Amino acid sequence: MKKQLLVKAFTVGVLGLNFSLMSNLSAEEKQPLPEKLPLAQTELATKAPKVNPLDALPDVLAQFDGVNITKKEILDFISEQAKQQGIDISQLPPELLVNNIFGSVQNKISMMVFSAEAEKAGFKASKDAVVALLNKEINELKERSPQQFEMLKTAIMDKEKVTIEQYIEKISTDSKVQEGAAVSQWFDSKIKISDEDVANFFEQNKDRFKTPGDPKDAVRISHIMIALPEDPKDETATQNAYQKAEKILEQIKKDDKIFAKLAETESDCPSGKATNGSLGPQTKGQSVYGKEFEEAAFSLEIGKINDKPIKSLRGYHIIRRDEPAVESQKTLDEVKDIIKRGLTSQKTAELGKAEMDKVEADGRLKIFIKPPQNQFNVPMQ
Repeated sequence: MKKQLLVKAFTVGVLGLNFSLMSNLSAEEKQPLPEKLPLAQTELATKAPKVNPLDALPDVLAQFDGVNITKKEILDFISEQAKQQGIDISQLPPELLVNNIFGSVQNKISMMVFSAEAEKAGFKASKDAVVALLNKEINELKERSPQQFEMLKTAIMDKEKVTIEQYIEKISTDSKVQEGAAVSQWFDSKIKISDEDVANFFEQNKDRFKTPGDPKDAVRISHIMIALPEDPKDETATQNAYQKAEKILEQIKKDDKIFAKLAETESDCPSGKATNGSLGPQTKGQSVYGKEFEEAAFSLEIGKINDKPIKSLRGYHIIRRDEPAVESQKTLDEVKDIIKRGLTSQKTAELGKAEMDKVEADGRLKIFIKPPQNQFNVPMQ
């Protein structure tokens, strides 16, 4: 989604940083300090205290249209974002902060440049702009992927304890969100992807939209597993597991259409449970369930189910051999929305880069710090 691209391009990536100090230190730096330093080293350390690299940065880091972007405002913003994760930036190595300041400055400048262009084009930051943009994207998501829409609803309710509508209303008053919405509207007005563009991309990249078939030596299987007890000597629990598997098998023999539902509700196999029992294509020697399971699966005819539960080291299995998947080509209608979103994201990135190159060439943009080069560089997310 374009909004996702904008968020990545124009929001300071502090939230995505790995602030784990130890993960960024060399082996030597991880060693504990000695209890006492030799006298000569102590005197040297006293005479030459370590310089904080933050102090070496200029007070003004960049300038756009005469507006200064200061070290203080960038550090304050990073600190504010870090606090939301419970991180105190005063406890971080200065080198880490210095190297991530550059990315923060880039993001700040990007938003300033694009906001100026959006305002010039008549797109004002407002609550209405946020509501219109997010409602549009929510409706598109609901139509494109009802499952993802439900996941989003659940995530917002779990984290924010509000509905999607209430969440949109809440964030629509945030000035930064309003600014981002205006920028997004400006990009929308500049980028047009035609049906012909989509069709041309599809024709030139058909192989990218092929679904591969199963390997020739594989069988595609689904199963329902009733787990064995942790204690292999627990004969009662083992017998109970077998009897449960038998009852499930009897239900399936009466109506094989309920296999998927029973796999979802009864199986103790986590991966199969999430895929209606499907384990996908399996080749010999691949199964984690062992020889007995594999022999039973490979001996079945397509569409058939084993006559009795098969015991493995992990449990009792009801196994079904499924039709193999064959290579197929998706149609333009099936992928046109995906292609359009991809082309839109690509054009958005190209337009953004062109605008940044333009303001720099015109002398409107000046950056007074260099990109980071050392081991503490943490890429912005």
